[in-house]
Amino acid sequence: MKRFVSKFLLIILVYFVVLSGTCCDKNTQGTLTDAVPLNTQINNTTTETTPLESSEPTSVQKTKTDSANDTERGLLNIKPQDKSDFSDIEKLIIEYFDTDYFRAPDYDNLQRYPKVYKGSQICFLCSITEILQEDDDNFTILGRYQDLNAQNVAVKGTLNDARLITGDKIYVYGKYTGIDNYVYEGKSYKVPTIVVNRYTYADVGYILPLFSHKDIKKLAEYIFGDVIISDINDTEYWNPDADFSAAYVVELENQSNANFTKYEFNAAEGKISDLKSTDAEERTISFSADFDHFFVKNFNHTLNSFTLSCYTRELKKIWTEEFEDTTSASFDCTTNSIYLIANGYMYIIDASTGEDVFAKKYVGQKTGIRKVEDGIILIAETPTEAIMKTDLQGNVLWTVDAEFGNR
Repeated sequence: MKRFVSKFLLIILVYFVVLSGTCCDKNTQGTLTDAVPLNTQINNTTTETTPLESSEPTSVQKTKTDSANDTERGLLNIKPQDKSDFSDIEKLIIEYFDTDYFRAPDYDNLQRYPKVYKGSQICFLCSITEILQEDDDNFTILGRYQDLNAQNVAVKGTLNDARLITGDKIYVYGKYTGIDNYVYEGKSYKVPTIVVNRYTYADVGYILPLFSHKDIKKLAEYIFGDVIISDINDTEYWNPDADFSAAYVVELENQSNANFTKYEFNAAEGKISDLKSTDAEERTISFSADFDHFFVKNFNHTLNSFTLSCYTRELKKIWTEEFEDTTSASFDCTTNSIYLIANGYMYIIDASTGEDVFAKKYVGQKTGIRKVEDGIILIAETPTEAIMKTDLQGNVLWTVDAEFGNR
């Protein structure tokens, strides 16, 4: 089954299907929203529609399902606001690696299409104009969206260490909940409301780190045990061409395993990089959905190969799988399975053994993947088959062509 959609509908379709969008990360401009402004008119040639998953996140529990009938939502598709029984460190891991945010979507669209954006995650600059409510723990403020006059938003959340005051500029990462009415000093404001996941100050010439030294320390110790942490700006890894780098250098106190010695933890987005990486070979770390294992991703750009290895938190290797003739790869995972795209193929892999659960399926060149409860969503940069959905075994259910590519 194939259908055609305009750019605007493509953006919304992606969001509805994967529950939280795949359009931009915390630190770089998104792909789907770049080519055409969000206020592009909807193309009336859109054809047959299919009921989609709700945009409202459901309660997420840690469950273990059969690899061949995996109805668990992928780790990349679990959001900070999801209600669950996750521990504090597990919530921090989810938040750290969650890069699914619309970056400063068009303000008029936030006002015009609240049903479309409701439940989505957005990030934007906010200049605080009024403090509506604030105590030692929580706040509700009015502010200028993207620091633009006449574009007001309400922001609610939990305070960091210090109270906010009028005139502060903060960079907000949060969930759009709709249009609400606020009254302050006799004046009424009907504006978009965003509930904060995290915020950081942005009034010092650059955006301060989203994740603190304390956060990075918790993450690093959970993976590696005892570590030594340094601000990257105070180390030999500081980039003299950058005024400021939001990252920390983490060195393992136990240097007995030569494969794990020193890492860079990005404090602005979820990325853990081996500091022994080179231009020819890049090595990064991501977590498994059971939070007791982690994956080492190794791209060899000279040999065009990708290696995925699974380790315990005691740094014991469980398995390794190599994918040849691969220049890019992406994956999502559940407790039991890994859903990986590489070199035009999708692999469904047993997370405990690294073995294929099903034979690989050719899906064409795709750049993004998300595991939803009843299937897998694949995203391409090209207009043809820009979005694809498969069943739990990787069989294509439908595809969507776009008027423009997603670069």
